[in-house]
Amino acid sequence: MLHLVDHWIQQLLGEFLQKRDHFKYKLKEKWEKQELFVNHEHNNKTRTTYFVVKELQEALNGVLSRSSFEETTDYITKLECKNHDVNELKEKFNELSEQYFKIIDSLEYIDRETKSYNTHIKSIRDSLMSLKALNDKITHTICIIGLEKAGKSTFINALTGFQLLPTASERCTQIRTVLKPPLQNQLQRFATVTYYNDHEFKTYFDKMVKKTDESNEQFERRKREVMEEREALKKKFPHEHFDINAYDTRSNEAEKQKIINSLHDYIKGELYVNIIKEISIYTDKLPGENYELLDVPGFDSPIKEHRDAGLLAIATADAFLFLSNGQSPSLTDPQICLLHEIQTHHYEAMQRAFGILTKLDLCSTRAIYLDHYEKCKGELIDKLFNPARIFAACPRLELLEERSDEYRAIDGKIRHFDNLKNGFELAKAALNEFIEYELPKTHLKQLLDLGKTRLLRFANEALDIVRQKQLLPENLAIMSIDEYLKVHNTEHWDRYYYEDRFNPTFAKANEWHTTIITRDRSKFINDTKQIFHDCFLELTKEFMQPQQRIDKLMYEVYGYTKLILNAHPPDNNQREKLSFELENIVDKTSDHLAQHFYHSYVCELENILNEISPEEKDLYRTKLSLEKCRYEVHALIFRICRPVIMAGLRYSRSDFHCKEEAIRELIYIAPIVAYKIVNDRTQDNRGELALMIPNLAELLLKGGSGTSERLIQSLFVRDE
Repeated sequence: MLHLVDHWIQQLLGEFLQKRDHFKYKLKEKWEKQELFVNHEHNNKTRTTYFVVKELQEALNGVLSRSSFEETTDYITKLECKNHDVNELKEKFNELSEQYFKIIDSLEYIDRETKSYNTHIKSIRDSLMSLKALNDKITHTICIIGLEKAGKSTFINALTGFQLLPTASERCTQIRTVLKPPLQNQLQRFATVTYYNDHEFKTYFDKMVKKTDESNEQFERRKREVMEEREALKKKFPHEHFDINAYDTRSNEAEKQKIINSLHDYIKGELYVNIIKEISIYTDKLPGENYELLDVPGFDSPIKEHRDAGLLAIATADAFLFLSNGQSPSLTDPQICLLHEIQTHHYEAMQRAFGILTKLDLCSTRAIYLDHYEKCKGELIDKLFNPARIFAACPRLELLEERSDEYRAIDGKIRHFDNLKNGFELAKAALNEFIEYELPKTHLKQLLDLGKTRLLRFANEALDIVRQKQLLPENLAIMSIDEYLKVHNTEHWDRYYYEDRFNPTFAKANEWHTTIITRDRSKFINDTKQIFHDCFLELTKEFMQPQQRIDKLMYEVYGYTKLILNAHPPDNNQREKLSFELENIVDKTSDHLAQHFYHSYVCELENILNEISPEEKDLYRTKLSLEKCRYEVHALIFRICRPVIMAGLRYSRSDFHCKEEAIRELIYIAPIVAYKIVNDRTQDNRGELALMIPNLAELLLKGGSGTSERLIQSLFVRDE
């Protein structure tokens, strides 16, 4: 069988070699049409690089040109704050950002092809995506920051015109608190309290630090209280948040105040700093459409989590209001540190900063007011605040009834303090104007700066790298990309066909052939035996069942006389029937083995040879058919099996002459099988075959001296 399969493989390899020029002709047609994967990939790569370079060159002459930058700058400058169309401004931003994204795509492509690994390109994309997200925002967040007791919660209450947040002489806001527009589908919801999940809580709990005035015992007690309170909260509200429903119009003042007080307990409770993540309050009293007001704890808080929350809020807010206590006109160290932190890590945030001077209504005289006001304003200007966005305000006046004695007293006092009475409304109007008009302009300015300072430089550098590394041929200056690719394909076809297609495929096929026939020869033989053995045993299960007894058949057969019974006819018929059945089983086993050979070796080699053209997958088809393989395997197997069947089953043992002829045929056709019978007496309890085979073998040797005779002699005749 090994030689037969080897013959088939040789036939396929010979066919393939004869068709070498035919394959070359067929593949050349595809090569010229750019349909082969390799030249298709090469052409696509060259074509893509060409168009990427062309797009960058067009960008340098267009959107990244000086005239384009000046045109956009003039467009921004000429905008009237209250008259221009905000949607038009946002559309301008979207158009420009879309062009910038295309430029970044081109830069990333060149970076990959040249393996430059420029991390700045990703940074530009991230910045652009952040700007686009800000420009597309529907809800705008205004963060109120400052030191403790600067009046942040009071200012937010004044903006809403309602006493929503707690105010007191001691520290009030312990938890990040956000005032949001009501949810359209849940108008009854007044607030949502969200607390940290297990992982977040563990992180913050492990980072808890001892206060400066706290002993170790007090610190440990505070940690235990935090843990106990969180467990109680989780047990009561297992979904990491809970809602507080709004009061209705029929609720009395006591019920309303009870709901607000329950919320204040969470906002003011220092115990909840490491437990509650955020408190959201839903109200329709916000100062502008789609506003969110964010109140964070004071930056001079001894609790580190408070300071971290404030810095994070500044980085993500659309605008932030820096509240400074006018009674202390000089900035304190915590205030200076806070502004330094903002300018160091979030420099662009100063473009979104508003300075609010509070508690100037406590000044006893106008002179003191002016002195404090000028000092506070001057220090904020030194810290890069825009002078037009610094306001003195008295937010508590907005929360008092005009007829109340307290209102009249404050109003009468600050009437002479320049614009202090109107300062709150001026700040509110400036904030609205900034959010609605200036913020989109700011985003467009930042986008323009991104193009001027970064994209322009990297686009020029990318084109320089393309020229240095010669990613594109020089003759593209005198011919089109299509003409270049056509010439390139024609010039390189012969070398490519032999070096990259035919020779590697043919070498791989020969290596596979050698592996199967030589290196893995034992495996081939063992697999063949096992497959034949398993299939034959499966098909002979029924055949091996007990047959009818000869004496019973002898009694049942019709004959001339019953006086003298003859066992020979029924025995002969039964043996003939069994011989045909066994031959049929061998025939089916032969077919099974032939299919295994055909699919495992012929088809497999055909697949390997078709690697010459992965585009078609069936460029080569062998002339060797499964039917022919079946015929050859069948002939080879039956050359051995038929004599064995004849010798062992077909002829009756009582017919000595026929038996002798069958044994002769077995010895001549399958001498090794005969040898095994001689040396395995379990196959014949009387030992007749063991005696007859050697004797008949010696007689056969007298008939000739060919290869078969020499093999028989080596097996059955011992040298004297």
